[in-house]
Amino acid sequence: MSIILSESFSWSAATRADEAAAGFAVLGPKAAAIIERANAFHMEVLGILADPGLTEFAARRAAVAEAVERYRSRPDVALPSAPKDMDVLYDHSHALDFRTGYADLGGLIWAGHWLKLAATEPLTDLVGADRAAGLDTVRTRYYAKLSYGEPPEFFPSEIPLAPAIAPGLIFMSPESAMIWDNNTMLQEVLADILASPDVTDVQGAVDEAVAFFMDPNAGITDQGEWEIMALRHGIFFQGGYPLAVMTESELNVGGHAAHLQGGAPIIIGGMPG
Repeated sequence: MSIILSESFSWSAATRADEAAAGFAVLGPKAAAIIERANAFHMEVLGILADPGLTEFAARRAAVAEAVERYRSRPDVALPSAPKDMDVLYDHSHALDFRTGYADLGGLIWAGHWLKLAATEPLTDLVGADRAAGLDTVRTRYYAKLSYGEPPEFFPSEIPLAPAIAPGLIFMSPESAMIWDNNTMLQEVLADILASPDVTDVQGAVDEAVAFFMDPNAGITDQGEWEIMALRHGIFFQGGYPLAVMTESELNVGGHAAHLQGGAPIIIGGMPG
């Protein structure tokens, strides 16, 4: 039985790997390489934060700074470490096409973005048993988001970004957080392009989006504005602070999407309003 289970698991893992490779192929080699490198950088930073041998804050900060420099050493596939203006999520030609066409899938992806950011909070701020308990809390709250209950036990209704979900990471390494958010926003724009029925030249549209995100001068904002705009989307709407329960919005508006209809919130089917 154990052999059968092992073979089944190996087959399913290989199948998932093939599906992931096919998905990257749709983007073309440039976009695929950029996203793969950013994802690998994300895992490297998480590994540094989780390293039990790096107990001193200064040592962890230095190790993360070195990881940032290694990431930057390949400028052909490294996203800028200065934040892109979030307006790109709403102002491009195919904005919202993925979210409106595939609301549940988009919500699941956003829950995953929340988890990746949320996991850094206990890793940056806690040690020992408190850290382990914090990670358990993050895991429990992530699974609750998949339950179709009432927010926060539901998918995030705004894209999770570091200033709202991972303030500890920003304190330790704002450059890492900016790279992560640029990668998150790039993937969101690419998903809109791939989901849109109006795109006739998919590769051309993908290449245009990639060129914008790779340009170190296009659509760049400063750290303070990036943090303010992310927080204006609402911590609650982005999934809530990882280590404290939020049962209602801390804001008196319905997130950034309200700007798109003269102040009236946009309701996307399958997501909480």
